[in-house]
Amino acid sequence: MKSKLFALVLVTMAALACNDGPTSPVTIGSGSGPLDVAGTWTGTANDSAGPMTMTWRLTQSDRNLTGTFTGTTTVGAPIYTAGAITGTVSATAVSFTITVPAGGIFDAPDCSATFTGTADDVQPDSMAGTYAGTDSCGGTFVGGRFTLLKQ
Repeated sequence: MKSKLFALVLVTMAALACNDGPTSPVTIGSGSGPLDVAGTWTGTANDSAGPMTMTWRLTQSDRNLTGTFTGTTTVGAPIYTAGAITGTVSATAVSFTITVPAGGIFDAPDCSATFTGTADDVQPDSMAGTYAGTDSCGGTFVGGRFTLLKQ
């Protein structure tokens, strides 16, 4: 009797392990911890100053985010050559500030810029959101939208 029960348990365990049925969906940020956004992200952005391609290289420690930022024109000419990102990560969004110091804007070495924004559509391999900011030489830029893909 014990050997039949043992065999039944083994067959049941094997059937469960080989089940090709539906699995529960995995939702990023469904837990109470922060999203994991460490890595390199590249994509497009557009604001009142025009379009650009941006790259973020992010490191993360719990909910704190740091990294670097560069921006180019859509054909690859440099715009922002040395920016820093700081921010916070929650279970569902990323809030950030990008600071480009004097010397970090191509063709405008005396100018600096600051962007603030939120990525509220964050997936394992993409994020999208909004931003606004100021350029010390060019004034404010508004209506910024970006979409980044994890590399």
